Amino acid sequence: MKKIGKISVILLAGLALAGCSQKLKQKTSSKGSATIKVTKNKKQPTKMGHLSDQDLSPQKTVAVVVAYAGDRYSGSWNKALLDGKQNGIEVDLKNQSNYSYMNEGSGVAYMVSADAGYTLKQVNGENIYYLFSNGKKLGSVTMKQMVDYLNKRDSDSLVNSLAQNAKVNDERSDSSDDSSDSAGKKSNLPGDDGLFNVPTEFQGTWYTYNDDKMSIIKISQNKINVDNYVQELHKVKAGFLDKYTYGDMSASC
Repeated sequence: MKKIGKISVILLAGLALAGCSQKLKQKTSSKGSATIKVTKNKKQPTKMGHLSDQDLSPQKTVAVVVAYAGDRYSGSWNKALLDGKQNGIEVDLKNQSNYSYMNEGSGVAYMVSADAGYTLKQVNGENIYYLFSNGKKLGSVTMKQMVDYLNKRDSDSLVNSLAQNAKVNDERSDSSDDSSDSAGKKSNLPGDDGLFNVPTEFQGTWYTYNDDKMSIIKISQNKINVDNYVQELHKVKAGFLDKYTYGDMSASC
């Protein structure tokens, strides 16, 4: 009976050792042939737009502002965006002083509608846009921030479509278009040969910066308006400067 007991104990011990040995081999094998499980992300990254904040035309600048503010804010700006999609954007440049609530900017109010508009000011070499709606300031933003916002929403086609039909009207000028019967009009100044007709391709509204201040130049058929200073353009008589100098012309010319 004692021998049978010893044999049983030996057999049990042997089975236990065999089991431990097998688990040890499994652990060693697992470490030796470790595999990395790669989980594929089935969610595709959001498509990004390719808008740039550099060298924007006046029309594209307005399109970016309307697309951004119309998506970001409800009310008047969102309505302006919806109207712009259907009928095109039309922004009127007016004197900022006409709007008491627009207390930030460089003097020009860009009115997209009667209740939605913005002003612009250059700070440390960067343009800051101040957005207003219904007599209140909504916030300020840079062009880069607006473009980044729109690119995350892949808004290229929206901005390009809005820019294509955008119109910018300078309504700060009180001068009307020159009538056809004014052609050839002469003054009493020496050497004056009548009105100078500006080529059509140079007519329109132009924008320039000088000492971090934006100037708007409006050129019509016979006039040039620089920041509300209007000058009528005249020609010099042929041969006049062969005999005289500019100093011989009136100082008021």
